[in-house]
Amino acid sequence: MEQFNTLLQSPLHNLMWLPVGIAVIAFVWWRAGSTSVLLERFWRLITGKSDVGDPVLSGYIQEMKDLEKFRFIYRVKVDSLAELHKLISWMKLHSIHLRTVKAAGKWIDIKSDEILTVPSNRYFSTRIALILLSYISAYAIGYCAISSSALLQTRETKSWFLANSKEIRTLSFWNENKATTKECTESFSQVSSEFGFSSDETKMICQSLKDQNEKFVTLVHDSLLTQRITLALFATPFLILFILTTVRVKVAATAKEISKLIKNKEEKNLSAS
Repeated sequence: MEQFNTLLQSPLHNLMWLPVGIAVIAFVWWRAGSTSVLLERFWRLITGKSDVGDPVLSGYIQEMKDLEKFRFIYRVKVDSLAELHKLISWMKLHSIHLRTVKAAGKWIDIKSDEILTVPSNRYFSTRIALILLSYISAYAIGYCAISSSALLQTRETKSWFLANSKEIRTLSFWNENKATTKECTESFSQVSSEFGFSSDETKMICQSLKDQNEKFVTLVHDSLLTQRITLALFATPFLILFILTTVRVKVAATAKEISKLIKNKEEKNLSAS
């Protein structure tokens, strides 16, 4: 065993931390809006110090650190201390908690005079319609993906049908016809007519169902696997759209709620005065 440890090693052993490092950098960048804090740590590692002699530059660097710390912890975008102070004053004026501001996302624009942008009713109606459309599409595709029957087509007559190892079914949501070995034996011509098969196709398919032909069973199994993978790929964009739109509507609803709170407080102040 010691010989194996001295002669052999995994080439991926030293690379296992690379994805972790990339994930950490991406996370810091996403939260703070920059990687300056990591670069500062790297600079300290090289030079052993991070002090800046110029007081103006030192003050600017400290301001950037404060802003990055605020953005990293609260995930609220501010580009200067003046904007941060403006936001804090606005929150105190309207008695709004920072977590509520954070939940309002893009509808809080510190650079604008109003700070809060109120989403319109049209925004909600179009997004809700999009949510319903994406949900119905993802559900319908997912429902087809969990089917136990594979979609097949005959080469000669180009007839579409659904098949598993025990039966075949017509491709129809209404008036669906089924055929097993029993129907093949008792109503051969009817099966051929209902499915649109030629006589040779009907004979081959019925015989495959009866004998559990290995090639037919394998074809159904492989086609079913491909069918499920393909439908899953088609459903994924609709599922992502559903999740993203739902989150955006929730964020917009928070902004709408903030607007109502501000309006109610203003009305109370007017009635009190």
